[in-house]
Amino acid sequence: MPRVRSVSFAAAGFNAVYYVGVLHYLQTHRERLSPRCLFLGSSSGSVMGPLLVCGVGVRRIMESLVPFMEETRKR
Repeated sequence: MPRVRSVSFAAAGFNAVYYVGVLHYLQTHRERLSPRCLFLGSSSGSVMGPLLVCGVGVRRIMESLVPFMEETRKR
């Protein structure tokens, strides 16, 4: 099976929880990524690639994301 050469995250804040699931998959299946894999993103999606590259865990991401989502839901 060929390795993934690039991953792109779109600009859509409402996809953030979905993107966290993608990050979790990629973190647990790093062997699927090419050593020179590119991470691309726009707006809210631009945050996801650096989180993966820097090794930020899913739990930590969700601890930051959930309060923001709860506050947004109030409005």
